[in-house]
Amino acid sequence: MSADSSSDRDEGALSADGVSSVASVEDATKAGEAALVAAASGEAAGAADSGEESFRYEIELTDQELATAWVREHYARQGSLRFWMAPALLFFGVVVLAQAPNNLPRLAAFLMLAWGAFSLIKPFLMASQVVAQRRKRGGTRAVIVHLDESGLSIAKAEPPDSLTAPGKVIVFPWKDITAAGVRQDYVWYEIRGAQRAPIPKRVITNLDALQRYLSQHTRWTKR
Repeated sequence: MSADSSSDRDEGALSADGVSSVASVEDATKAGEAALVAAASGEAAGAADSGEESFRYEIELTDQELATAWVREHYARQGSLRFWMAPALLFFGVVVLAQAPNNLPRLAAFLMLAWGAFSLIKPFLMASQVVAQRRKRGGTRAVIVHLDESGLSIAKAEPPDSLTAPGKVIVFPWKDITAAGVRQDYVWYEIRGAQRAPIPKRVITNLDALQRYLSQHTRWTKR
């Protein structure tokens, strides 16, 4: 898979404008669409009467939130190895260059330095690209994320004065939500084959309830 296609898929999980790049709209089930429309119109309160718990969040990530979450989760998914790889390459490149007796070790040192420098700035370049692509597309940045027993649904939010129903819905069953966790300023969830996506804490009214619900349906991790 090419780096461009991987970047687009990651952006789709994080960006409101990239919702359609994560999965085809045709994959949305009728049940999921009905649930999300009901939630957006204020009818989700009826879930309590039926004994089903659900959560609905309208999220509009700022450019800084989007870029910060993208870089942080880029490193978090691979653990400490990805984080320390670039500094290690730079360190060994400097050491080899300082002790190189001839041109061949010097060439190897320059290659390590170049690879280390690229690895260090690559996540930030990709995050900037994600933000730039979202700006280029324009339109609303807000999405509605709805969690219930059928899975996790995502749709573009309509303006408050809009007379139309929420935008097309993408539904991910719980088997496709591979993990979830919490950071200092957001809760994240991971869609199979895509980058992790954040739910900012500023829109979460009951963090303990959401954490308990996610831990019941997917793998909850502190990493």
